[in-house]
Amino acid sequence: MIITDTLLSPIRLTVLGDSKRDLSRFWEVMVTLSGPESTGVLPLQQEVIAVLGDSNPFWTHARRCLWIAERDGRVVGRIAGIIDPTHQKIRSAVTEIGNDGFGSSILINSSIVRH
Repeated sequence: MIITDTLLSPIRLTVLGDSKRDLSRFWEVMVTLSGPESTGVLPLQQEVIAVLGDSNPFWTHARRCLWIAERDGRVVGRIAGIIDPTHQKIRSAVTEIGNDGFGSSILINSSIVRH
């Protein structure tokens, strides 16, 4: 998927898989965007892998998709899309409603999504 902006070059979204390598890449985006002078406390890589990895029992009933956003070959963000049917049943959701999480990004102007 490519997101275009009239003022900036396109953003390319790359879908990540379930491998430990891809989960590490997802974690590294946060570290890269925080920069060397970050004043925040970032979660440990193994914690992110434990939460998003297949060993977490949550994923026996929920689904997720992870993306990395890049512009001009530079990482500019990450997205986690999560669908939990159990939560939908509790909330009496008629349609599949997902949640997003683990979002990290630099400022991106209003954009148009193209498939």
